[in-house]
Amino acid sequence: MADNYILLNKKELQELIETAVKNAMEEFITTPVMGDIPKEEMWSRQKTAEVLGISPQTVSAMVLRGQLDAVKPGRKYKFLKSKIYAFLANKKN
Repeated sequence: MADNYILLNKKELQELIETAVKNAMEEFITTPVMGDIPKEEMWSRQKTAEVLGISPQTVSAMVLRGQLDAVKPGRKYKFLKSKIYAFLANKKN
C-alpha cells in the first residue's frame, strides 16, 4: 500500500507545480492556433536568418541537423514565428 504514495516536501511540490505550469504555458504559446483565430505568422528562410543573426545557408543547415523546426509546403522552407522565438529563448537558458 505504501507504493501508492509519493512523499514530497513543500519546496519539492512547489518546484513540480512551477515546472508543470511553465511547460504547459510554453506549449500553449508555441503551438499554432487554427480556426476562428488567424494562423500564426510564417517566416521565410531569409527573415528567419535575419532574426537569428545568421546566414540563410546556416538556417538550412540547422534544419537539416534537426536544430530548427521548419515546414516545407512547397519548394521553400517556412518557419513559425513562435518556434523561432522558442528556439531563441532556449538558447539563452
